[in-house]
Amino acid sequence: MSWEGLDGIGGRRMAPGMWRWVAYHPEWEQDVACAVIDSRAGFVLVDPLLPPGPKGTAALRGLEARGEPPAIVLTVFYHQRSAGDIMARIPGTTLWVEETGVDKVESTVTHPFRAGDSLPGGLVAHATARPDEVVLWDPASRSLIVGDVLLGQGEHGIELCPDSWLPDGVSGRDLALSLGPLLDLPLERILPGHGEALVENARTALKQVLEAQR
Repeated sequence: MSWEGLDGIGGRRMAPGMWRWVAYHPEWEQDVACAVIDSRAGFVLVDPLLPPGPKGTAALRGLEARGEPPAIVLTVFYHQRSAGDIMARIPGTTLWVEETGVDKVESTVTHPFRAGDSLPGGLVAHATARPDEVVLWDPASRSLIVGDVLLGQGEHGIELCPDSWLPDGVSGRDLALSLGPLLDLPLERILPGHGEALVENARTALKQVLEAQR
């Protein structure tokens, strides 16, 4: 990993070229997860949140010391978190946001995108029933990086977000249907923004959760 300081904020290697760390979100008053892609295809931070204090400062300095600005990709616009701090510290950092959420982001969005687009690091965005949120597929590690639509908890180790998190007129069944195409992927692990990562039988677990909504 070419990011000195990741260990200090609890970085954990999930697969070749992929790491995950967890930080406390003061507004949510709970831990949230962030991901890193470091491969020949690029260096990408997904939904990054750096903790306050010396460890977070050291991690930010480590990012700067890499000598190459990262790309930041958000699963949903309000996961901008530490994006502004990183962009201010490291000129040339790019910020990729699903196009319907661009106007809601405080930092300058350099690259609006749509579901289906190829993104830095080889990531591919897939649509969900939440119009402004995507899930990110990493073909190299066969991993799915998720913001809020799936939670790392429940009987199967993964479950749909509560209906209260969905837009008006969108049901849990609608969400399940929108995620159905993910079962066509050779899925090995799911890295949700909330809860534990699912690193075994991920596709089977997701199929069971989606079928329960039919």
